Amino acid sequence: MNPSRTFFKSVLRGAARLRIFGIEPGLIISGEKADLLARVQIGSVQTLIRRLHSYDAPELIIIDEAHRSVAKTYTDILTAYPFARVLGVTATPCRLDGKGLKEAFGCIVKGPSVETLIGSGYLMRPVIYSASIPDLTGVKSRGGDYAADQLAAALHRSDIYGDAVKSYTDITPGRSAIAFCVNVKHATATADAFNAAGISAEILTGEASTADRSGILGRLRSGETKIVCTVDVLTEGFDFEALEVVILLRPTKSQSLYLQMCGRVLRIAEGKAKAVILDHSGNALRHGLVEEDRDWSLDGIRDDTAKRSVDGEAMSVRLCKECFGVHKLSPVCPLCGHEHATDARIPVARAGELKLLAAEELEAAKKAAARKRKGEEKKARTLEDFVRLGRERGYRFPAAWAQHRYSARGGNRGAKVVGADGWPVSHSAIDSGV
Repeated sequence: MNPSRTFFKSVLRGAARLRIFGIEPGLIISGEKADLLARVQIGSVQTLIRRLHSYDAPELIIIDEAHRSVAKTYTDILTAYPFARVLGVTATPCRLDGKGLKEAFGCIVKGPSVETLIGSGYLMRPVIYSASIPDLTGVKSRGGDYAADQLAAALHRSDIYGDAVKSYTDITPGRSAIAFCVNVKHATATADAFNAAGISAEILTGEASTADRSGILGRLRSGETKIVCTVDVLTEGFDFEALEVVILLRPTKSQSLYLQMCGRVLRIAEGKAKAVILDHSGNALRHGLVEEDRDWSLDGIRDDTAKRSVDGEAMSVRLCKECFGVHKLSPVCPLCGHEHATDARIPVARAGELKLLAAEELEAAKKAAARKRKGEEKKARTLEDFVRLGRERGYRFPAAWAQHRYSARGGNRGAKVVGADGWPVSHSAIDSGV
């Protein structure tokens, strides 16, 4: 079962896949003639709920996007077929508010992790940049997440639109992108900012007609439109394997929603070099990396306070102050080679027992490390010298780091180095997180 018209095409795709295996399914969607004799039926919950008494009781019910299965429409269907076995399929087995699914299921079977699927070549590892984080002080919660009206007002004050345009033009220029927004006003302002910068952008909401939706997504796929700014749509049931960029402009307390939004960009596609997440919401620091192994349970998301800092950040990740990349804990940023100072964040679980280094000691250690680095870099005269130094330090991308340092020294600041994958590397881009 798939919900609403949003999944009309996914129903047709599912039917096509069944036919590959010699199964001719009946379609339970508006506008399609019902085949009551078909042993396998595929359709939307909205149509099925209106035709419940037209079909024989099934032996097995398979629910796609099963994190929705405790919603009333779904429970009404399951109640109508009390003897059917139920199998739910989802990448995020919990409700948007973090509560579990034990009302609908008796056990949970974990499939391959995101990390495993990346390692096996089925998904792409996303690169996350968090160049700006909005101040959400005073924004209250409603229904387990930030109140949308207060959230939109806070984002409007933060000049998030200009930040989003800059990070896109610096890091992912010309790439297809979906921007997840808070409400229609927020999405409209975001699209206006991109269009004003000469980047074609449109908005898509749940109120769009089927024809308008198809037209907007068709232009995104063709490249005519570069950015689609969405409100409460495309978080699931949407397949565009070639999508290269997701722009997170909607802060959320929901780990499930965060993962659903990021998941839009993970698919493998021919000619697709990178999967990039431009996080202007603080979600990556709040919830961790997409590929982290998560301990799913039918009881819902467990309290992870012990895994957070006193500032609410996930202790499993850190933000590079040099390139604004978000990566798993490491003394060196794997994206730009920046050497981090000692992580001074205090885990909540140990806040009462841990002590920071005395401010003088910490400052002295920072100055000593800085003097050592400056001394090494002072000896470098050419771009090649900086590349060599980056390699000696074991940086993952010594050429990018060298370009950054060489430009800061007074080299050709506007020069761009284009990698073999066609993505630009430049001083300005590195400053914003390339």
